[in-house]
Amino acid sequence: MNHMEIGIRRQGKTWSDQELLKENHIYVACQTSDDLPYILEHVGDDHLVIGTDYGHNDTASEINALRKLKADGKVAATSIDKILGDNPQALYGFH
Repeated sequence: MNHMEIGIRRQGKTWSDQELLKENHIYVACQTSDDLPYILEHVGDDHLVIGTDYGHNDTASEINALRKLKADGKVAATSIDKILGDNPQALYGFH
């Protein structure tokens, strides 16, 4: 996304990480080892999911770790709820 932002701004156009994801129906799988506060600051919490079936060794441990982050207060409870519930439902068409 950083590379795309540079290109868009060079063209004199307005850039919005959040709008790019929304307008193109893009969902990004994150891991608890990612810098989630940084990611949330730049792209919001509407298009993040966790525990998908790609590349993660144990998706259950990721979900449990994310719940622990919620309890620790490092990531807003509303964002965790979206990542674990609302976003996957929207991604897979259950909304």
